[in-house]
Amino acid sequence: MSNNCYTAASMLCRKIIMNTAVSEGAKTNLNFFTYVDYLKGKNLFHPKCESLLSTIKDKGNEANHEIEDVTKNDAKNVLLFTYYLLLYVYEIPGKINAEIPG
Repeated sequence: MSNNCYTAASMLCRKIIMNTAVSEGAKTNLNFFTYVDYLKGKNLFHPKCESLLSTIKDKGNEANHEIEDVTKNDAKNVLLFTYYLLLYVYEIPGKINAEIPG
């Protein structure tokens, strides 16, 4: 993002979201929407994020199939969602297990 590579950053985040779904048990070689559905089914993001995920899907399609660049604001939103998804899926469970005796 610091190099103004907003399209590349958005495409990378989309790929990270897909890989997160696979690491949580989804099959490989599926489309983005299917991975989002998988994450949704496992309750790995808040329902209020669904509209943002729709935007990420659309922006990712644009980045992959059209010439128009992703805007800085759109890239920031995609990056922020990806950050929170990774935090929720990978970091928070470890912290809870480490800090709360089971």
